[in-house]
Amino acid sequence: MNVRIQQDASEFLNVAFERLETQLKGTQGEKYLCKNTFNGLQTQILLCNECGNIIEKDEDFFLVSVEVKD
Repeated sequence: MNVRIQQDASEFLNVAFERLETQLKGTQGEKYLCKNTFNGLQTQILLCNECGNIIEKDEDFFLVSVEVKD
């Protein structure tokens, strides 16, 4: 990590997780450390108002964005 580059927390964690995942690729650590400890699953659900069809899409994530409104 270059400490001279200013990053917010999410940028820093994205870079850190990418590097960790790259270093552990193909090892037991990739499966157990990255995916079981830090990974989550988010399901996006789309509902058609006209026909009622439901489409679900699962996506892995490491960070959850939280927006605070006043």
